[in-house]
Amino acid sequence: RITKVNRLSMCPGNRGKITRQTGAVTVSKQVVGATAGYVAGSTFPITTNCVDPNGNSPVAGFPDTQNLVDGGAHPYTSVPVGSSCSVSEGATPATGGPQYQYGAAVIPAAVTVTNGGNATLVVQNPIVLLTAGLTVTKVVNGTSAGYVAGSTFAITVNCTIGGVSQSGFPNTQNLINGASQNYPTVPAGAMCSATEGTRPATADSSYVWGPPIISPPVVITNGVPASISVQNPLSQQTGSVTIGKQVTGVIAGYVAGSTFPLTLNCVSAPPGNNPVSGYPVTASLANGATQTYSAIPAGSTCTVSEGTLPSAKTGYSYGTPATPPAVVVGNGTAQTLTVQNVLTATTPVIPAKGIPTLDGYSLLLLTLFSLGLGANVLRRRIAQ
Repeated sequence: RITKVNRLSMCPGNRGKITRQTGAVTVSKQVVGATAGYVAGSTFPITTNCVDPNGNSPVAGFPDTQNLVDGGAHPYTSVPVGSSCSVSEGATPATGGPQYQYGAAVIPAAVTVTNGGNATLVVQNPIVLLTAGLTVTKVVNGTSAGYVAGSTFAITVNCTIGGVSQSGFPNTQNLINGASQNYPTVPAGAMCSATEGTRPATADSSYVWGPPIISPPVVITNGVPASISVQNPLSQQTGSVTIGKQVTGVIAGYVAGSTFPLTLNCVSAPPGNNPVSGYPVTASLANGATQTYSAIPAGSTCTVSEGTLPSAKTGYSYGTPATPPAVVVGNGTAQTLTVQNVLTATTPVIPAKGIPTLDGYSLLLLTLFSLGLGANVLRRRIAQ
């Protein structure tokens, strides 16, 4: 007894024979999304099951599992008309690296086989690129006064997986002090590091860069922001200058305790050539006194000048001051600038007159004369 005549047909050339109507089903695999993470040749186990339209029993030959590569397909022919065919998928293969991950497979709805038709079941597997953000920051610390505003540092960032630079890396950005560069989608599992190129010029030659302090490499974890800092310590080299006062000549004319106003002026090294902060400065020094000024930027040129001279004693006067040449301050050096003032007497000095003295011969004659005179006086008295 045949209950479904629409499933059967009488072939004109084969009267008395009954044939079953069939169709085909093709199952295919498609990888979508971050397809760079697909490992060429890797396969997906896809199981196809077709159930007959009557008792929901599997059609002969089903279920069947085929291992398909991306873009691969497997046809099933002679599937009875009315059969309901569906697919399922087993474990996905490994991706091309830790930065890639398969998302949930997209399984199509079941299809019903039609006479002479070819139904298609496409199983899609999205690959997701796992990422996190990386922020690189530039910081100048130390004696920041030596930093030239707006000057930049070339910071190169490289992110690698297995020694292979990832897309967009290495990347170089020119950052000013305090600036940051954000890389929003760095692949998870990548090891990221930073290097620095030539540092910019400082405000003048007294400021020197120390070795950069760069954060150690970081490994990117999916969804966890990472950061790298590049610090540049800046220091200033300095030295000292001592100014002194010396009175020479006829120093008897110097008024004890009187002072001379000495002014020290220092100009910074090129390219600044600007007055050093705190200079010029004036000190009043007595004869033989000194004054030391420290922490003067290395490379600075320093000079000393003298103001109004004090009064000398009456009959004495100061000549033109002897000012030393300019000095250039070296790192850790101590320079000395001494101003000399010569005193001269303006009135001739008359030496004091002493009591005349006799030499030995004159003294002998005087003694003999005195003795002779005395003897003569004595004879006269005797004669009387």
